[in-house]
Amino acid sequence: MDHWTECLASMLPSSDWAPPPHQNSACFGHGYLTLSAYLTAYTNQTRSPPPTATRTTMRSLVPLLFLLLSAVVSTSCALASAPSSRKALGGWTPIKNTNDAHVREIAEFAVAEHNKQANASLALSKVVKGETQVVAGTNYRLVLQVKDASGARVKYQAVVWEKPWENFRQLTSFKLVHPSIAMGSLLPPLLCSLLVSTLFATSHALDPPRKGLDGGWTAIEDLNDPHVLEIAEFAVSEHNKLEKTNLTLRKVEGGESQAVAGTKYRLVLEVRDGSGASARYEAVVWEKRWERFKQLASFYKLVVAGINYKLVLEAKDGGAGVVSEYEAVVWEKTWEHFRRLTSFKLLEAH
Repeated sequence: MDHWTECLASMLPSSDWAPPPHQNSACFGHGYLTLSAYLTAYTNQTRSPPPTATRTTMRSLVPLLFLLLSAVVSTSCALASAPSSRKALGGWTPIKNTNDAHVREIAEFAVAEHNKQANASLALSKVVKGETQVVAGTNYRLVLQVKDASGARVKYQAVVWEKPWENFRQLTSFKLVHPSIAMGSLLPPLLCSLLVSTLFATSHALDPPRKGLDGGWTAIEDLNDPHVLEIAEFAVSEHNKLEKTNLTLRKVEGGESQAVAGTKYRLVLEVRDGSGASARYEAVVWEKRWERFKQLASFYKLVVAGINYKLVLEAKDGGAGVVSEYEAVVWEKTWEHFRRLTSFKLLEAH
């Protein structure tokens, strides 16, 4: 048996099934056809034993399949994000010199802002790679290698929006880059895609998918849930302590949750500052309820290109003469001579 065959045979549960003919693996070299044939043969042969034994054996294979699937998907993502000589879709352009003084300044700003927001103590080691995007200013998307308090080196992806003519910078995203399993040197891209297809089909045959296990973000249906409001109040309170501000929560406008080692909450909040002006922020809070642990991961203001005006108007119905109050929201970009009514709703009739 070759290396792939030995690895797979050592990980599969012991049984009396016979491996498929080995000669087909030569068609694509060591790898896909051997593994594909083993999975197909194993799936077919485990359909015949009694139901209880089949279910137990099949479930024992699921962790292996998802481990292999995760490795291949990680490799595919790494290949897809590899530097390209062409301009990326969406206007992102690779930064050629990551040691440029201004790029380094942006990176230092991102780490400093994250440390303030998350009460962390990361230190920038280097800028691994980066891209820029022209917006109303410039977006910088940088992969940073940093040291944490223990001295361990980790990578984060930071996005910073800059408008130099206004001396304006804002950290809009700062997230951990999870290490991937390096299998790209073992399997070429074509074999990766074929292996993903085989593993996906086999894993679905072994155990039907269940909702909520994919690690994705799930919309929060009840935004007035007491625990959601508690998370929102915590986010505002932590931001006030970190930034020495005096924001108060008005309402939770939207939200999502994600199952991690605990739960992450991503909430859109309407808040009011000390002068009474309203603004919208996005907050991300990580919670581990069994440890009574909460951490504010990010808290930043949601901005628009231009100005939104939210006005309360008193208007009279021309026919019946009824006076009513309406709330109107108008979006304006004066430099483009642009205005748009985005909302107009009845508040109260007199």
